[in-house]
Amino acid sequence: MDPQLRRFTDESEILTAIRDRMRQYCPGCQEPRHCFISDQAIPDDSIWPTGGHFVTIAVGAGTVDQSLYSGGGHHTLNEDLQVIVTPFVQMNLDRIPSGEQRLLHQHRGLSAWKKNILSVLLLNDPHNQADPRHWEPAIGQRPLLRTPLRYIRCTEAADSPHGLGWCGRHLMFSCSFDWQLGIPPS
Repeated sequence: MDPQLRRFTDESEILTAIRDRMRQYCPGCQEPRHCFISDQAIPDDSIWPTGGHFVTIAVGAGTVDQSLYSGGGHHTLNEDLQVIVTPFVQMNLDRIPSGEQRLLHQHRGLSAWKKNILSVLLLNDPHNQADPRHWEPAIGQRPLLRTPLRYIRCTEAADSPHGLGWCGRHLMFSCSFDWQLGIPPS
């Protein structure tokens, strides 16, 4: 990818690129009901899918680099945005120990989901850790971010308020991008 092609963008292009990458490479995310963009990291009851797992991609807080903005105004409006990727798993609570299963299950546990999500969003080739290149959200060959997506933190696993046996954890990423401002003509 040629950094010279980097252009202005917006949150929707970044979230869509992340969702598309997840659907393409992350095991269990191929179906739209299992990997989707949500206005909240923990969606409301009406959109919880069946199937024992799903991943949401939501926007978190953002900060503006005031030094860039002071120098160039809206032409240099750069935001450091938090993107929250939240895997949820549902396990039978009658299995002993269910908490251990939700965290450590080889294929469906939250630790396995975390590893897969980090591999998909940080490595250029999620199947080859030796590849030194990183993945960048892009449209075609046009990178969207000033810097590669950065993994910044993860929350502890927690039961969801929206369903029996559901557990999730937030993986937070940071991305720096230049806003594409202006309302397109209608």
